[in-house]
Amino acid sequence: MNLIVVGKLTPTTLNANLCTVSSVVSDAYARTIFDYVPAKEEGFLEYKGRLIDFPMRLICDKDKLETIAHVKDKEIHVVKNNQTPDVPNWGVLIQKPSRIDDDKLYPIFDISTKYLIEDYLMITRIPNYIDKVALEQNKSIVLMGGTHVEGTIAIEYLLKDKNLLSKVGKMLCDKKIDEDIKLQRHFGLQMLFSVQVGYDKNYSKAKIKKIDIVGDPIIFNRENKPWENACKQLIKIN
Repeated sequence: MNLIVVGKLTPTTLNANLCTVSSVVSDAYARTIFDYVPAKEEGFLEYKGRLIDFPMRLICDKDKLETIAHVKDKEIHVVKNNQTPDVPNWGVLIQKPSRIDDDKLYPIFDISTKYLIEDYLMITRIPNYIDKVALEQNKSIVLMGGTHVEGTIAIEYLLKDKNLLSKVGKMLCDKKIDEDIKLQRHFGLQMLFSVQVGYDKNYSKAKIKKIDIVGDPIIFNRENKPWENACKQLIKIN
């Protein structure tokens, strides 16, 4: 399988299996897939929802956010006064029934130190509907990104955790996606992971302490039509 890790997209790279390691907050390609556009308020995004109804997506709308966080020296902690520049504490919206209890999840901060102690990593695998030929050839897109940078960094730890990968593999087997792959039937897959964050004694460097899957993997749109319609709609938008 040919895989292109997305940096700068060109028309010649669209017809491929694509992978991006970033968040919709910082990656224009991921924003296109999830259908976000820049909001009127600088630094925020507006979700349009014209393409695919994703079971999980980042909360990037200003009026839907809760905690405001401050980024300093690449570490995240809560703003204490109005003199520090702030950045939203992006959350995760779970839109469809699953084993996850909450419909909104936000990264957690330690009350005493004000530093991030739990982040989230979301992984999405979908058919490559940004290119008609790629969709017809059953090529795919994988998007991996955290609500904050620590969540994104946790991808490396996930890929090294054999026990967790085995656990996730069994869960996916139970979902019988091998049948979809065998029949070349389109489907979407989303997984959410919690990421426990620790620091050195001076809080100068963050480290990933533990990563685990939240709830079950979510399989959605197990048919070709929604993806074909999204492909047509994307052509109209652009």
